[in-house]
Amino acid sequence: PVVGEVSDPQDGARVRDEVLSRAGRLDVLAASLGGWWQGASLLKTPLEVWNRLMADLLTSHFLTAKHFLPPLLERGGAYTLINGFSALEPYAGAGAVSVAAAGQLMLGRALAAELRGSG
Repeated sequence: PVVGEVSDPQDGARVRDEVLSRAGRLDVLAASLGGWWQGASLLKTPLEVWNRLMADLLTSHFLTAKHFLPPLLERGGAYTLINGFSALEPYAGAGAVSVAAAGQLMLGRALAAELRGSG
């Protein structure tokens, strides 16, 4: 395995480079990042918790796409962004997860629109 923190721009690039160095190429990526969190209501969620959740659940997907899509596009590879049901269904006490998941969903749609026809 290659261990790293993909929500950190430098470490995400290092992970990509190490994967490419070991494997020689990249054909498929399944981005299953983040997890579940349930706690305070949105209005009672501390900013530091919000920022950590957005980094873990949304920014990590953005940076993973940014780092790994270019080498995938070179080979016509496949990128799968795995998301959860909370993108469409909000849950009390887990609002931050729903917001991040909805952002993940739109991130995937925006990338698909921008990359349409690129293979």
